[in-house]
Amino acid sequence: MSNKTNTTQTHSGKQKVNKGRSKKVESEKLLRRQRYAMLFLLALVLTLIIVPTGGFVPAYFAAGEIAARDIKAPHDFLIPVPEITEEKSQQAANAVLPVYDYDMRPSRSLAQGISRVLQIYAPDSDTGGEMRYSLEQAQHQDMVRELLGIELNAEQHQSLVLLSKDSEFVSQFRKAATEILSGYIVESTDLFFANWRGAITLKNLASGQEELVTDIQSIRSRAGTVAALKSELVLPEKLQSEFNTLLDLIHQLLRPNLTFNQSETESRRQKSSAAVSPVLSQIKRGEMIVREGERVSAEQARVLHILQGDSADILKTVRTAAGLWLAIVLLFYAVHKFARVNIRKYSPDSRDLLFLASVFVAAFVLAKMGIFISTAMQSAFPYIDSVCYYYALPFAAAAMLVRIVINSETAMVFSVLFALLTGLLFGDNIFISIYVLIGSLVAAHSVKYCMSRSSLFRAGLILSVVNMATVGAIYAVAAIIIPSWWGYW
Repeated sequence: MSNKTNTTQTHSGKQKVNKGRSKKVESEKLLRRQRYAMLFLLALVLTLIIVPTGGFVPAYFAAGEIAARDIKAPHDFLIPVPEITEEKSQQAANAVLPVYDYDMRPSRSLAQGISRVLQIYAPDSDTGGEMRYSLEQAQHQDMVRELLGIELNAEQHQSLVLLSKDSEFVSQFRKAATEILSGYIVESTDLFFANWRGAITLKNLASGQEELVTDIQSIRSRAGTVAALKSELVLPEKLQSEFNTLLDLIHQLLRPNLTFNQSETESRRQKSSAAVSPVLSQIKRGEMIVREGERVSAEQARVLHILQGDSADILKTVRTAAGLWLAIVLLFYAVHKFARVNIRKYSPDSRDLLFLASVFVAAFVLAKMGIFISTAMQSAFPYIDSVCYYYALPFAAAAMLVRIVINSETAMVFSVLFALLTGLLFGDNIFISIYVLIGSLVAAHSVKYCMSRSSLFRAGLILSVVNMATVGAIYAVAAIIIPSWWGYW
């Protein structure tokens, strides 16, 4: 009987132990979920505070309106400069040389055709006499029409017959006409010189190749080509009238072999113009766009419109916020886990974590308010940049409070996290992060024996000296004059 009782009591005891363990495990799981929820919520609140860095997007002002307040660039961004872009595009288009199609086959064919007619008319040719005396006029005109594409009148016919008798002239004409009529011939040199830009791109239609022509003296008009042919040949005075008739015939039949290809030229100029990259001007974070009471110019209105459109990109804002939220979660989790394992006195419970989260949120809300107050102060005192007021904000008070309520190890971890995130809040400013980290660590150390008001005053005095030294050190690192230094920040 006694054994049964003992067995029952032992079994009952094991059940109580198991229930106790089960409750402890459930309690730990619930506590872990609460801490994770607290972490995610804290990261979300800090993200919502940090994302609109430097203030929210200002309302868009149209040109001619009066600005209701000062508007500064909340971040670095680029704006296109259409005037300069258009100028460069025009320069690129003008740099493209005009394209001319060159086809010497018609003019050379004309030289060969007239030479052939003179050869046929020559009395010593195999068919010349027979052609002149035996063939009828209709057959003769058919031969000329086949070679030249026209019908000769009586004067032209008689002139060619007389010129063909001079064998030396026929030989000289064939050589000179083939050379001169194969040169570059345009319809009008006046129009050609209007397009001349030191060179032209010559597109040979026969070979399909292109070359650059820089010698303007090699370009002749139709009349200039005929004049060059006239100066090249020497005839007896008695044949000058017939020679002039031949030159008039050549001028009538001659066509330009160098023609302006407008469509190809315009196509190349458009491609060259389109290849010009837009000229961009950088607006730096903190740069004043328009001041309160100032009439908004067309250029300022354009910048504000671009800024509004850039900041109104919801997808971009959501993507940035999601990335920042995840980064804050990972940062908090990694630092917390490292500190729990490697820092002996760092062991915050749930109440401590809730307190730390509250201090984080309160400190960031005050810092955000400080940004707007600094901007308002710059409106009142325009000669002092708003960045100057940032260093008057009580960043170190948060670490000091954590040190007094919890301990120095927790205050150190808090200072590191607070400094990193404050730098993000102030536009990825590493100088602010350094300033906040040094100030927070010094403040936390200064209140380790805080037993009276005098201890707080002493801590404040030490902190102010260290803060001034930190600002001086950062100024030395910047190594440029003060106004540009503030603008750089």
